[in-house]
Amino acid sequence: MAKQMSIGLRLRGVREAKGLSQSDVAGGSGLKKEYISRIENEHIVPTFNTLEALAAGLKVDVIDIVKFGHNSHNSRPTEDEKRWAKLYRSLTKRTASDRKRVLKAVEKLVSSRG
Repeated sequence: MAKQMSIGLRLRGVREAKGLSQSDVAGGSGLKKEYISRIENEHIVPTFNTLEALAAGLKVDVIDIVKFGHNSHNSRPTEDEKRWAKLYRSLTKRTASDRKRVLKAVEKLVSSRG
């Protein structure tokens, strides 16, 4: 099985494909350039709210970051891509409070599996 591309590398790929610097994205997202660098270099994993800010700074949808560079040899989405897209669409229809609850539940699940 091929190694999955991290969200940081996907973020960098989208940014570079659009010809933007980290400073450009920082200006459009309200995030610090250093914080974006830490995400791209896989030191931290962004929250959903941070992904939304990054997407705004890149002028793309969050799903464009999540799926960047994935399945590039095949135009048909994988089952995982379909599930992520469905989850994204569902989350965008929820309140910020609901998204926080979902994120906390996911973080709890992930940390319990260590």
